[in-house]
Amino acid sequence: GLREFKTVGTGPIRGMFRLKEFVYVASGDSLYKITETTTVLIGVIGGIDSIVKMNANGTDTNQIIIIADNNGFTTDDTDVLTPITDTDFTNDGGADFSVASLNQVFWVNKPNSNAFIGSDAANGQSWDALRKTSAEQSFDPVVYLARQKSSLRVMGTRTIEHWQTDINDVNVPIRPILGATIDRGVGAQRSVAEWQDNIFWLADDGTV
Repeated sequence: GLREFKTVGTGPIRGMFRLKEFVYVASGDSLYKITETTTVLIGVIGGIDSIVKMNANGTDTNQIIIIADNNGFTTDDTDVLTPITDTDFTNDGGADFSVASLNQVFWVNKPNSNAFIGSDAANGQSWDALRKTSAEQSFDPVVYLARQKSSLRVMGTRTIEHWQTDINDVNVPIRPILGATIDRGVGAQRSVAEWQDNIFWLADDGTV
């Protein structure tokens, strides 16, 4: 942290995501891909200073989803930025969005509600209204989604649910694990940090 690595765009830096040997950086209104030696402008994502959320779905083409303000995009190894135009994509209230990836499906929460929706497998451009579900143990709003190994943590303002893969459900291929809910919520969405298989957050009671 003592030596400058890169100057990317005009700033501010709104989000970063590492995938293999690349780092994707949202700077100002644009998305860049950087390596140790190069900086590539991928395209304009809009917005100025709101947080940008990114994740990858683990496909062979390394597809990444980018959520900036109220807009969603995908990019991949081709470095082409493609807007998500599917009307089933829930893209209102982008500043409160969270996005996680499980089994090549992108999951995003619907801000100010207990609902979240998934993309088609291996395709962040395609979303089906039937792949929409909600936190069932409590009705507190979902503010963050995090993959933890082979499961999904659905993190609300008062509770955190543990969802696992359900191969028998074609529409919503995950289900909650009954009795695994944590009666402690997220006090600040931007406090959530993921490291290896651990999740850290500022809880609704002020503890970490």
